[in-house]
Amino acid sequence: MDRQTVSNSLIPRMQRHVARVLTGAALVVASLSPELAWAGPRDDMKAAYQQALNQANNLEYDAALGTLNAAISTAENAGKGDDPVLASLYMLRAALTFSAEGHGAAAKITGDLQKAVTLNYYVVVPMEMRSDDLTNYMQQARQSSGVAAPQPITLKDPEPACG
Repeated sequence: MDRQTVSNSLIPRMQRHVARVLTGAALVVASLSPELAWAGPRDDMKAAYQQALNQANNLEYDAALGTLNAAISTAENAGKGDDPVLASLYMLRAALTFSAEGHGAAAKITGDLQKAVTLNYYVVVPMEMRSDDLTNYMQQARQSSGVAAPQPITLKDPEPACG
């Protein structure tokens, strides 16, 4: 057997061995990874919020409002109308309405903010949408909703855990 024959027969065997090892490793990794599953309405609401916020940041206000309206309708139809995550969708819709229509849409803005505050008293306005006017609407919504803070926010100095 000459040198060329030995090297030619060795290379295909090594390739097959490497292919088997890689296939086995891929199967092990695939079996250890979690299965894909539908996350449900709550995760859909969070994804819709993020998508609408991205659309708003790209100045696609109509698309963002469409995303929010669809997500709110879907959540309510799925029986999740009382989920605190929905508060963020109402808040973002109010902020977008204020950005698009201004003070002329005060009733729609206040209505959405009251729904948001009822679901989650501590809901926050996204950083990109903050303004003094929207903050005033938020304060009005909190006062007129009849909902009180579940507990006051208090700041305490940290206490050492040991010794």
